[in-house]
Amino acid sequence: MGPLDFAPTALWVRFEKNIHELFKLNAAIFDPAGERVTKSLNWANPLCPAVKSTKKGQVLICGAAHQRVATEAVKNRAPVISACDAGMLKIVTPIYSGPSLVGVASGCGSLSERGEIDCELVSMLTELPQEEIIRLSRQVPLMSSEAVGAAVAFMMGQTAAMVHGSSV
Repeated sequence: MGPLDFAPTALWVRFEKNIHELFKLNAAIFDPAGERVTKSLNWANPLCPAVKSTKKGQVLICGAAHQRVATEAVKNRAPVISACDAGMLKIVTPIYSGPSLVGVASGCGSLSERGEIDCELVSMLTELPQEEIIRLSRQVPLMSSEAVGAAVAFMMGQTAAMVHGSSV
């Protein structure tokens, strides 16, 4: 059972777009196997697509963070707020229908109030010039703790509504 068993792709795309527009996050829905449900991309900043344009960045920064945070969210059946190795926020909320895991909703790509981009590490892992990483990191939006809480509440509320038959 996955997200598409509860709502069509178009509604999940709209959900992702709403997260991006409201909270300036890269949003994605994943099925229980960890596969993205949609192909839509809504970048929160120009650093994320640069990181994902490299195989190492995609695997070692984005993929590793998602796997770690999603595993914790599913295990605890609760939202997890963390950071990727680059230093940007990673928010994952599990989606359940009763006891069954449906998938996870994910938002990332902003910087917490106390966060900091590790430009040296990002450059080393992606093999992109550190000067470029520094330049791109200046465009990563900041997200207050209140906005993070609001994003989690929105993600949890909307996914629950979609799984239980309401629209977003």
